[in-house]
Amino acid sequence: MHQHLMSRPARFSAYLAKSTRGHGCPLSDGLCNHHLISDVYTERDDQSATNKHDGLHEKNSSNVLLVVVSTFNCRGAALLPESTSRRVGGTCAPLYLTFKGEAYASWHETETRHHNNERHSTQYTGQELYFNNTIYLVTSNIKENVLPVGDVTYPFSYALPVKLPSSFEGSYGYIRYTVRATLDRPWKFNQDAKSVFTVISHTDLNLLPQLRNPLTQTKTKSVCCLCCNTGPMTMVARIPFTGFVSGQDIPLTIDMENPTRININNVNCVMMQVATFQSQQPYASFRYERRPVAKLDLGPVERNSSKLLDGTMKIPPSPPSLLPNCNIIKLQYIIEVKATVAGPHKNMYVNLPITVGTVPLIFQGNWEPSSSAPLLEPTAPAYPELPPPSYDECYFGSSNIKDRGDTQYTFGSTQYVPRYPTYNM
Repeated sequence: MHQHLMSRPARFSAYLAKSTRGHGCPLSDGLCNHHLISDVYTERDDQSATNKHDGLHEKNSSNVLLVVVSTFNCRGAALLPESTSRRVGGTCAPLYLTFKGEAYASWHETETRHHNNERHSTQYTGQELYFNNTIYLVTSNIKENVLPVGDVTYPFSYALPVKLPSSFEGSYGYIRYTVRATLDRPWKFNQDAKSVFTVISHTDLNLLPQLRNPLTQTKTKSVCCLCCNTGPMTMVARIPFTGFVSGQDIPLTIDMENPTRININNVNCVMMQVATFQSQQPYASFRYERRPVAKLDLGPVERNSSKLLDGTMKIPPSPPSLLPNCNIIKLQYIIEVKATVAGPHKNMYVNLPITVGTVPLIFQGNWEPSSSAPLLEPTAPAYPELPPPSYDECYFGSSNIKDRGDTQYTFGSTQYVPRYPTYNM
């Protein structure tokens, strides 16, 4: 029977099952700690993709992997398509799942050694492991446990730990959650199927009252033009509050005073994501990544004039800025306001730090939610009148998720895009 197995495609897939709560919103689960979101992808059948092993050909079969929404539990099924028997010498090939959540940072730095002027590259790495557990769907010590002919599906459920940081993908590191199904075949190479799911650690902005306060930043600049002595340029940037969610517009007001004879060519605002990665080996070091999230041009300000500039920037789907329980990756957002001064003069800058959460600020007069309020029932919305968000792909697009544990026999998409709650506001 095992000869028939080896002559057939032995590829299989692992996927997360659809939750009974549909697309669910973080608010529908009360004040839960985190939310599990799936990513949907399709593996296309590649007619030309064949791998030769032991003189046999195995063509990659087509699979569709689904991940939807769940809470606290990672639920789904492992599917072995077109199986007959997976037993050799009376022993079944074990099938097991490995659930893993980790933060990982890695980068290289090149330096010149002074004694011989040789350039040397050093790799810096950091890791935090949140869970790494295995459950067996099929064991090898039960002789009667023979898989029937046809597709075989093994449902599974795995309880996630609490207080997990949100999924994040950056150039120098990531916070990633995976489920890997492994068919352990003693007579041949093992096969893996890996799926990635997104975890959202909820940040309810209403529980951070300081985010309701407006923020104003001021910058002045003196410009010397020949023998003329004029007053300084002044830039005052304002936002009405500092807590926002993906999909929300950021209202900006820039008050420009230009009593000089120098033009200001443009005033523009850029929302920047600033990620800080920390290594542990060979020693503690830091690497920073700055990525623009949204931009707004407000135009020029002529010399000897004043202008009140205003506009809005919409936040695209982005990870929340607070990453609790992660010590090697930190995330913050800053609105950088820049006035480009004509000629050889230096430009003017002000920064407005903001917080991106998953539940928007609710303005209802003097009403303030209490951080000590009891937990709601799982089916009771925390804010009944707030429309649920959609879960949209991250603004920065897909990342390659091939990691240190993957081999040439690991199947599944190598591209992954986290999805974040996004409101239509």
